[in-house]
Amino acid sequence: YRGIRASFGARTARLCFGFLFAGAGMFVSSTAFLPSSFCMYCGLVAVGAWCQGSLSVAVAAIGVSSLLGWPFSVALGIPLAVDFLFIQRKGLLFLKRTVLVGLTILVPMVLIDYVYYRKIVVASLGIFLYNVFGQGGPDLYGTEPWSFYFLNGFLNFNIVFLLSLACPLVWILWLLLRRFLTFENDYKALYCLTPMLLWIGIFFTRPHKEERFLFPIYPLFCLAAALCVNYTLDILSNVALKIQKMQSLSNAAESLVPVVTFTVFVVLSLSRIFAIYCGYSAPMHVYGQLYSHLSNSNDVSGNVCIGKEWYRFPSHFFIPSERWKLQFIESEFRGQLPKHYASGSNATWIIPSGMNDMNKEEKDRYVALDTCKYVIDFNDGESKPREPNYSQQRAQWKTIISAPFLVAHKSNS
Repeated sequence: YRGIRASFGARTARLCFGFLFAGAGMFVSSTAFLPSSFCMYCGLVAVGAWCQGSLSVAVAAIGVSSLLGWPFSVALGIPLAVDFLFIQRKGLLFLKRTVLVGLTILVPMVLIDYVYYRKIVVASLGIFLYNVFGQGGPDLYGTEPWSFYFLNGFLNFNIVFLLSLACPLVWILWLLLRRFLTFENDYKALYCLTPMLLWIGIFFTRPHKEERFLFPIYPLFCLAAALCVNYTLDILSNVALKIQKMQSLSNAAESLVPVVTFTVFVVLSLSRIFAIYCGYSAPMHVYGQLYSHLSNSNDVSGNVCIGKEWYRFPSHFFIPSERWKLQFIESEFRGQLPKHYASGSNATWIIPSGMNDMNKEEKDRYVALDTCKYVIDFNDGESKPREPNYSQQRAQWKTIISAPFLVAHKSNS
């Protein structure tokens, strides 16, 4: 907030803070236990430090993000590097800070990984090499049409997303008008908009798309939208100085536009948050109750099994003890599922069997259905050969916990 206020003024800072506070996308991304969420936090720190001229903090944030979090987040630091190398001409200082941060992070990270893996591993490098140069690459895990991120962005940020996309054009118009009106040009916004535009250029064009891939620039959507509103009002104000008849309109816009924009945004964001909670919170309710049920069960151990719902399993924190084990049963999903670590003190450095880098199904992931004491499943009213409707098999199974869940493909909304 302080960095944005120092660079762009109080109005932009207040709007950005409000968008960050009330955005549905921020509720999702800030609570997710994902590398991309960690990179989002670091990106916020980097932009804030950048706006306040703190080179060391900005470089450290990008370094931590890309080396400890997700290597692709280094793209957020490219405009920062260009600024310090070519605009501010602090190349030697930037190089020193980069090397210092890199060594400070890499040395202990590699040493700790060596203790667990018994070989030298740079995890971020491995992720980068597989996704960029790997035989199969990320496309093996599904592809989406070009419209995926646009729809996702609008659902999570509604008018803020649209304003953020419009911001570069409004900024260019603002610069042209400022030059025409003999005001001093200001390119500070370019350094904040470029990371967002660079990220959009990289990820919007990739066939493999996931919502989490946009988490690192969610805060930048909010900043760009706030800048868009600010520049629009600034354009109107500057034009009004030349055209007296527009002065009253400019004054009214100065007061109403920020309030109306924020109000509409909050209403739409709250509707999105409540829609997600009402329609899709069933897994969290079920797993929460499962923890209590297993903790109080007369059975001391057993398998908790999931089939087609494997990707909605939130965390082993919902399994009360090691006596209960999460297992997979067969479903129509034919890709590679996660595998349990081996047991023993050397479990982390054993090379596991039954692994591949082509996302092919590995049969050793499955257990027989009759070994399961509990099955967690989604009843969408359909039945397939490897995905029977377990809740209807009343002779074999009894429903203990249930919660309503929206069937998306049957919904008209």
